[in-house]
Amino acid sequence: MFNNKPLISVIVPIHNGEKWLLPTLRSISAQTFMDFEILLIDDGSIDNSAKICKSFLEQESRAKYFYKKNGGISSARNLGLREAQGTFVCFFNCDDILAPDVLSFLFAMPQIHKGDVVSCAHFNRLHLRKLSRQRK
Repeated sequence: MFNNKPLISVIVPIHNGEKWLLPTLRSISAQTFMDFEILLIDDGSIDNSAKICKSFLEQESRAKYFYKKNGGISSARNLGLREAQGTFVCFFNCDDILAPDVLSFLFAMPQIHKGDVVSCAHFNRLHLRKLSRQRK
């Protein structure tokens, strides 16, 4: 972190995501790119999402947790933007599973292609199986 500020702020809006949240958080935490913070924005969850987030905070020093009254994904993302300290911002949903090099890849793209915005598609297991068959 440069000047104690992370390079990337990863914002994760959460609403009743207890079924998927822990694998998502683990995949974010396991990134090969290290200079980032994780902002967990709980958008009024009534399940065990808060408990999962608070437990995760004990293991992950880069994570911060924010609770807000339910207002939808846009209001949760906006709270994350207000709290973000990073030079760059990245949004992931609470049911996303990231490959270990996603942040490294996303960070490299603007430098390579001289761009201001990077976006990427998602792949589920079915997509990955099809891709692996095509490469053989």
